[in-house]
Amino acid sequence: MWVLRWWRDLSQVERFDIYTRWSYYLLLAVGPVTIAAAFAHPQPTRPALVAIAGASVVQAVVGVAVVRAMLERRRIGGPAPWLRYAALAAVTVVGLALTWRELPHDAPNARLATVFFVVAFVGLLSLAVRFRQAMLALLGAMAVPVAIELTGLGATPPDTPRVLVTATITFIAGVSAIGGYRAGLWMLDVVWELDRARGVEARLAVAEERLRFARDLHDVVGRGLAVVSLKSDLAARLAQRGRPEAVDEMLEVRRVAQELLADVRDVVRGYRRTDLGAELVGARSVLASAGIECRIIGTSDAIGEQAQATLGWVVREGTTNVLRHSQATTCTISVQVHGESIELSMENDGASGGGTPVLGHGLIGLTERMAAAGGSLTAERLPGARFRLVARLPVSVGVAESGGANVPASSNANVPSSGGAGVSQAGREAGIGHADPGIEDGPAGRPAAEDRAEATVS
Repeated sequence: MWVLRWWRDLSQVERFDIYTRWSYYLLLAVGPVTIAAAFAHPQPTRPALVAIAGASVVQAVVGVAVVRAMLERRRIGGPAPWLRYAALAAVTVVGLALTWRELPHDAPNARLATVFFVVAFVGLLSLAVRFRQAMLALLGAMAVPVAIELTGLGATPPDTPRVLVTATITFIAGVSAIGGYRAGLWMLDVVWELDRARGVEARLAVAEERLRFARDLHDVVGRGLAVVSLKSDLAARLAQRGRPEAVDEMLEVRRVAQELLADVRDVVRGYRRTDLGAELVGARSVLASAGIECRIIGTSDAIGEQAQATLGWVVREGTTNVLRHSQATTCTISVQVHGESIELSMENDGASGGGTPVLGHGLIGLTERMAAAGGSLTAERLPGARFRLVARLPVSVGVAESGGANVPASSNANVPSSGGAGVSQAGREAGIGHADPGIEDGPAGRPAAEDRAEATVS
């Protein structure tokens, strides 16, 4: 059904906004429906009763316009709709005057109409003014029937006890209406503010990560480029004087540049590296903060580094899809080894839409990444508005990594960098530009693949 699909596609904040709006609309509709039901079989039929019922309908219609304008004002700002409030006040006064002039004041219908007219007016007014001002408006609205009663303009002779009973009932109902209307508006403001705060938090997290990455690049590249500049200037001066040491200085510039390239690779590799265990923990934390119960089956201990990195991207993208494209309450992540393959599956409820899922850019890129690693990625919808993402990799990917073919990123500090740099961090701190003993500056003896690798930064 299109209504259910439309509702599922809405965010939690949008759902709460719609719920609040229609709560106000239904409250406004209670008065006209109740008054019309009370006046359904009057004996005898009088035009005044039709006028009172019509005034309540007009008040509800104007009230809907006021609610729409006030809720939009709370979101985007702007002045209060005072013209609509003026129309609302005029209809309320007319309705109260008709009620107390045409109906016997001891009749239940008179009290009923009075309560609904006053409650609707002061409740809607409380959306635009402070609580104290709304209470003053409540007392002013109550003064209309009291004045009609005490001045003898009503349909029955003045009766003070009757007026006091009606005023007490109206006052209690009006205070409740003010509290209810203001509480609903307050909750809606809080929900929208939390939604904006989540957006700001996400942008701040991205900005913080960019600053961290920029800081790392500055620390790595800044000092190396300063050394290259100084060494190049020294080599140029030596060359102008015809000194043979200029060749040695240029070789030193090349060595520092190669070392700098290796350091930049380490920074980029650390920035891009994903770890399945860390991604699983992060996914559970992020989903829990969104109110989604996350269950993790299996462990990543027996999976190699390359396979963990690839599957970590699957968890990252799958978690993003759960948060952005579903209204999930539960999510199950399973990591299992079946024979010759490693399988990771993510299944969640609250999936929006129907039929065959359309892969977005994130899943398309993830499919290409899995294919490059020799694996596969499938996405399917299940009965009960559920969605499942399954990634499979051959076991050989994990075995190759765990067998020690590649050096973990955490141990890069103890391994000579490509290009014969071979200078530890401590050595660079002691004196940049002096190669470690026994390390060649030139490319002799290095594999050709290593030379090609220096052409790009991965």
